[in-house]
Amino acid sequence: MQASVVVSTYNRRDVVLRTARTLLQQEFPASEYEIIVVVDGATDGTAEALPELGERVRVVEQANRGLAGARNTGARSACGELLIFLDEDMEGGPELVRVPPKLTVPERRGGRTRGKPCPAGAHGPTEGGGHRGAPGGPPRRPSGQA
Repeated sequence: MQASVVVSTYNRRDVVLRTARTLLQQEFPASEYEIIVVVDGATDGTAEALPELGERVRVVEQANRGLAGARNTGARSACGELLIFLDEDMEGGPELVRVPPKLTVPERRGGRTRGKPCPAGAHGPTEGGGHRGAPGGPPRRPSGQA
């Protein structure tokens, strides 16, 4: 798998659904990229709505840990050689996911190497110890609000 697109969200169900739909319409071969949506403690039905988009959208639920925590969870869940992080309100054109032909990803010395095979069941509807408990940190605010 060449690329993993990681989108984190907190209580913006309709916005992240629109973003995920645009990611499903990429010109890049579907077998070469994955879509991971990290639901960061949302209580608005986001986790329940995303599976309606199909198996290509992997939903990872966690207690609220903020944007950095959600991105880190997504990165740990990713199988691609290249990570692409998007905010929940970003929509990309059909060429957003495109790995440049000259891009080479060097092997890491120590630590985890990108591009490893995903474990069986990694693309199920809930990953990362799906948990909807009490928030583990301050909730993220929607873009444009202080």
